[in-house]
Amino acid sequence: MLMALLLSPMTSAVALKSHLTKQNLFQKPQGKPTCLKKMINWTDILFWVGLCFILRYGSILQPLRSLLSHISFFKALFNCSLCLGWHVGFWTSLGFGFDIINCFKNAFISSAVCWIADFYIMFIKTFTENDRKPIK
Repeated sequence: MLMALLLSPMTSAVALKSHLTKQNLFQKPQGKPTCLKKMINWTDILFWVGLCFILRYGSILQPLRSLLSHISFFKALFNCSLCLGWHVGFWTSLGFGFDIINCFKNAFISSAVCWIADFYIMFIKTFTENDRKPIK
């Protein structure tokens, strides 16, 4: 096919058209599982929550967060577990080879789970701080 592209524009167009008609992009994959068939599991969800918490609360990344917080996008991103969870889910899914539809699906799942986990941690933290106050 590369030779056909180099030889002439007419033959390259014909070769490209025949190649694209042979390969149906919307056809379900046959045989071995591909990235279209990947499913998320609990380890993916725990990975997203852990990464979101490390990026948002980790003391080792405090210098990076303070440096990036001068940009309004990153300041808002690091203050919102829903937003940070979405980006963590999307970019890690893209990096792990999921197709774009599943990247968006995983991003929404990740944002919801990260927000619920963050809300739960704040809920527990509020009650434990109230218990530590001295009783009069």
